[in-house]
Amino acid sequence: MIPKIKGVYANRIWPLLVPFVFCMSCSLFDNSLLDQQRAEIVRLKKEAETLRQETAALQNKKQKSDREKESCNAAFEDFESARGIPKPSAKIQKYITGLKKCPNDDVARYELAQIYLSVSEPDLAKSQLEEALRINPNFTRAILSLIHISEPTR
Repeated sequence: MIPKIKGVYANRIWPLLVPFVFCMSCSLFDNSLLDQQRAEIVRLKKEAETLRQETAALQNKKQKSDREKESCNAAFEDFESARGIPKPSAKIQKYITGLKKCPNDDVARYELAQIYLSVSEPDLAKSQLEEALRINPNFTRAILSLIHISEPTR
């Protein structure tokens, strides 16, 4: 039951007082809900920052990978041109130049080891084969060549 208020402004004040009195007792002023929402906002901001950092790391990794691919493509040209050179010392220089551009090419290291073996440099060949196996432990031809080099001569 609504009490009667006398006066000119009574019709205007009463509609404002009823919601105010009602809201004072309702959950809109419950600070625990506000605290939960604030905590959720903080958590979401941290999560967003983590996602930004992960995105930046992935972009950097992709850029690095792209640069490595470009370098290796340039190195492949060196390896290809080395295969056509008859002089072993010139071949070795071309492979070394290519491996500076693309140091993780296990096949190029194997091929360089074969050239070293052809000029009687087993220690240099062995180091190249070991490096090829560090890059690719399942590289069968490198394993067999390393076994062959390591066997004592009969």
